[in-house]
Amino acid sequence: MKLHRKYIWRSKKNTLSLLLVMTLVVTLLVALFVLFHTNHRIAAKKDQFLYTAIDYQICDVSTKQLRQLQKVKDIEHLGISRDSGIIRTKSKQEAILVEANADEVLAVSKLIKGRMPQEKNEIVAERWALQNLGLVPEINTTMTLSTSIVKKQGRYSKQNVTYKVVGILNDMAYSKRSGIISFYTFLPDKNFDDFIVTIKWKDAVNSEVKMKQLVSQIGVSLKKVTKNVWAEDKDELFKWDMEMGLLLISIFGIILYGVFRIFFIARKNQYGILKAIGYKNKQITQLIVSELLEIYAISIPIGIITGVILSYIVTFISREQEIEIYFWGRKEEFCVVFPYLQIIIGILMIAIVIILIALFFSYKLNKDSIRSIIFENNMESQKGIKKINIINKKNLTFILSLKYLYLHLRSSIFLVLSIAFGCTLFYGLAYQAKLEKMDNQVNKSLNFFNGDYIITSNDDMNSKVGIKEEILQEIKEVSGIAQIESEKAIPIKVFENGVKKNKGYFDKCEEWVKKNYGFSLTNTYGKEEIYQTKLKGYNELALKKLKNYIVEGNYSLETMQENEVIIAMPRMVEQGEAKGKVGFFKKGRAIMDYRVGDIVEIAYCRNLDTNSSEYWNCQDRLSDYIQKKLKVAAIVYYPYMKTVSPLEQNYPLFIVSNKQYKRMIPLEVYEAVNIKITETAKKKEKEIEDKLIKLAVKNQEITARSIIEEKNNIDKIYVKKIVYIYGIVIVTFILILINLINNLQYRIYVRKNEFAVYCALGMTKKAICKLVCFESRILGISALCISFSATHLITPVLFKKSQLFLYGQYFKYDNLLFGILTVITLLICEVLSRKITKKIVSTDMIEILNSNE
Repeated sequence: MKLHRKYIWRSKKNTLSLLLVMTLVVTLLVALFVLFHTNHRIAAKKDQFLYTAIDYQICDVSTKQLRQLQKVKDIEHLGISRDSGIIRTKSKQEAILVEANADEVLAVSKLIKGRMPQEKNEIVAERWALQNLGLVPEINTTMTLSTSIVKKQGRYSKQNVTYKVVGILNDMAYSKRSGIISFYTFLPDKNFDDFIVTIKWKDAVNSEVKMKQLVSQIGVSLKKVTKNVWAEDKDELFKWDMEMGLLLISIFGIILYGVFRIFFIARKNQYGILKAIGYKNKQITQLIVSELLEIYAISIPIGIITGVILSYIVTFISREQEIEIYFWGRKEEFCVVFPYLQIIIGILMIAIVIILIALFFSYKLNKDSIRSIIFENNMESQKGIKKINIINKKNLTFILSLKYLYLHLRSSIFLVLSIAFGCTLFYGLAYQAKLEKMDNQVNKSLNFFNGDYIITSNDDMNSKVGIKEEILQEIKEVSGIAQIESEKAIPIKVFENGVKKNKGYFDKCEEWVKKNYGFSLTNTYGKEEIYQTKLKGYNELALKKLKNYIVEGNYSLETMQENEVIIAMPRMVEQGEAKGKVGFFKKGRAIMDYRVGDIVEIAYCRNLDTNSSEYWNCQDRLSDYIQKKLKVAAIVYYPYMKTVSPLEQNYPLFIVSNKQYKRMIPLEVYEAVNIKITETAKKKEKEIEDKLIKLAVKNQEITARSIIEEKNNIDKIYVKKIVYIYGIVIVTFILILINLINNLQYRIYVRKNEFAVYCALGMTKKAICKLVCFESRILGISALCISFSATHLITPVLFKKSQLFLYGQYFKYDNLLFGILTVITLLICEVLSRKITKKIVSTDMIEILNSNE
């Protein structure tokens, strides 16, 4: 048997100590990579559930280009669609008729009944969509509906068409949130040049590189290609892997160095004896490297298996959150993600670190003389014992503790660093869980999930269309309704008066509006430049909630003056990863340079009729309008109430109280309402939804839908993410705790001869226990001081990376969390030190001095 293997088998405590540390290192590496990658995938799935699961969208694709795309083997899902018409019922409810294939229809849904359309005039739709048109949501239902079929050059051909429902789709979060009703029908094999194509690449494909090649190959303009910003960001994940990998390897190196240093000190004189009997420097180096690598080789499979088991335990716990999310007709299972390449690289990097540590210690060993190697430890012990004789017994514990920490300063430093690493990692992960909670709340709010049901107008251009007052009163009478937030709205024209605006942003908005609506939101009346937006009237409940999003100024619900107005407008991010992005951000530059106290001038139709091309193309006269000057009381970054169309998402919105609105606009029509129900009523949420939809059909030209299930799914995804994060926290805590036990046990164990000498000199076993506990307190407090500083550096970075500051959230250090961490750390150090020391000192001291290990 080779000498290094004899050392492995005969020095069992040393070997087991090193094996345990290396196993913990591999376990932590595997568990962290698996859990972080799985958590990242869950976050991506949440966004895809809310929006779409595709990678890219291409507009205005011709039949020839479509044939080329269908031949690309690396495309996993190729969605094809085109808007073919608008369906209208006798009750004036509308739906978009979309010709589409299965990959397009089922991207974020599944068929819960029936089949996909196979012939002309066969349709599939969501249950709520059919109900909002007053139709029975059952397969084989037939109905004859007025349909405006799209012809060439944007013209329509109106005709009555008989449709047959052949399938019912699972409700889609995006369509329910937006209120868009779509009926999907058979996609004919005809020549068109206006197909919309969506692409989902296979997982192994580099989508960006492949997309550039594809665009060049089929001859599509890059302007017509849109990347899904909600797809999983693999570049971000790779960056995280690099950062986390380097951090973990560095920390693991510190832990391994600290443990091996104790191991090396205990074994040093044995290496000296080997050199004395003829071993060369190269052989000593090979001996140390071989021993460490063989122990590490044994730890790798144990660590991998343990890490995988821990990951599956966390996954098993999270499975209690059953989430009904579908992609391309299949339920998403949220499986564990194994980043094999990253784990393999991490294990190899640890091996390199171990080799470097072994080479470092063998270099230190080889440069010393044989005499100093063999007798150095004994001389230091004797030097320490001589000092004991002159110690004042009153400070014995204090001075002996400091003496040992001083004599073994490096070992103490590395133990402190390993404890500090554990505390910092624990705090950082716990703080990340707190950020996830904040992000979930912001996410729901800013996606207009502000109620349990939403009812919105279908016509965003006609001020006389919406939820009628008598229907609103009937809604209030539905059993289980807790509160209703409402908004009225009318299109208005605002005089710019030289106010600075974000030209780049508005140019893009204008391009989109012209393409989709055929007119511009900016125009002139004589020399007066105007833009078109909406004036909204909120009820008291909605105004109260709106106060949460104030950027500048303030307003009172009771004393809001008749001429006061609130301006809601998005902002552009000016720094960080989201630089240049416009959205509902509290931090950033407003799209127009309005200030509190400014006087704005608006104009609205005297006859309140906005449903004409003359109105939207500004071909009428300014004398047809009532002009009014309003004073800006407050500016908000988010309108809170639902915006019913893209026309409301461009220029600033002007908001007044419902009382003010009534004085100006004598129309009892509401554009949108949020409905919240009582907790007990949630047991009959489907029954309430059916009642609200029937009222919507009775009202005409409005859409009602429940968003309870969608909100629940968002919450379930959040809980699932939190389970994974806390799983990482617990796994990290357990592994760091085991590492701490191992370190302290080994550190105390190698001092057993020293304790025996102290006992021989008259020190009691109780005093020895007190001495070790005092050392542990010093080490624990030192580690906490380092961790306190480190967490003050790390948590602001985590907060900034979450970009929650953009939504008005403020960074706050969690002192309570660190206080709990401090108590736990010191308690663990105290308990472990007492338990391990009592076990050592309970052994007979003569037996200790005579023992080999």
